[in-house]
Amino acid sequence: PSGLSDPQVEFLATHFVGTQKLTLNLSAPLRAVNPDFLVLHYKLAIWQSAPEVSYITDGSTWSNDYDEVTTHESWFWHTEDGSRLASTVDGKLLMNLADDEFRTYWKEVLVEQAQAGEYDAVFFDSASPALLQWEAQDPPEVRLQGTGARDTAIDEWGGRTYIDVWNEWIGDLSAAMDAAKIPVIPNVGQLITTWDTSDYGQTAGVFCESFAGRSW
Repeated sequence: PSGLSDPQVEFLATHFVGTQKLTLNLSAPLRAVNPDFLVLHYKLAIWQSAPEVSYITDGSTWSNDYDEVTTHESWFWHTEDGSRLASTVDGKLLMNLADDEFRTYWKEVLVEQAQAGEYDAVFFDSASPALLQWEAQDPPEVRLQGTGARDTAIDEWGGRTYIDVWNEWIGDLSAAMDAAKIPVIPNVGQLITTWDTSDYGQTAGVFCESFAGRSW
């Protein structure tokens, strides 16, 4: 939080490895105490943030680039009836990973935002195709239900499956980010979806959320 006292800053900088979602005015005092304190940029991986959801866009400002992204209809995933596809959880919108212009924009934005905020890496949230079976269903998308992300040939993608294109996309994006010396760390969920063949090894590392939770 903002408004930390000097002793609080000292404690945080020397007792924690790092964090994410900090603007420069908050990260600078921590790094003044501990130059090795890690700060990660937060960005959704395969989704566009819903219009009302903000994230740090230039290192200093909580905002959203939806107004720009929404003008490019081909960047969005569309159901067979032509509708955009939203998350049932928070309204974020699934993107078209096969669109070349989208790919270029996503890479450029990641580099620009990470450099502006002086971040050490990008925390790439909600990255796993395993999420799609239950989350990418507003409206219902039959092609991504069950094992569809692995097994369903997508006509507009030349018969490739979602995971086929995801693997190609993440490899290209990760290589571009590596060249810019900005590691990408996708959130791959719990890693309990036995049919998921996504190649997470193409990135610098992964964040595994709630791995082997008590219900498993």
